[in-house]
Amino acid sequence: MIEQAKGSDAQVCNGQIVNVSSIAGTAGTIGQINYGAAKAGVLGITMSAAKEWARYGISVNSVAFGTVSTPMTEVVRGPKFAAQTMARIPLGRYAETSDVAPSVIFLMSPGSTYITGKNLTIDGGVTAM
Repeated sequence: MIEQAKGSDAQVCNGQIVNVSSIAGTAGTIGQINYGAAKAGVLGITMSAAKEWARYGISVNSVAFGTVSTPMTEVVRGPKFAAQTMARIPLGRYAETSDVAPSVIFLMSPGSTYITGKNLTIDGGVTAM
């Protein structure tokens, strides 16, 4: 993207990047220090790249998901942890991929070309204060 943007007008959108993080990167987890640290790193990369690549007209944002119904979250949605996990979600349900995909699509659309360096949390209210 940078190579393609060189020599072009940085006032126009020359690319959009959306990184995938997790609420574990902002709120932490129990038993998954490695995962929380990795997702926090994604947030740091997002903010730094947004500042560095803005001069090329490239926007960089991230999305931080809560519990999405995917194979990766089967354990926390399973019988051992389901009640505990669900109790933390104010909307009272796990996200489906169809709930989170439109936000990623928006961040890749022409309607978001002036948004950069932001993290959009999509967690059903888990991290609401």
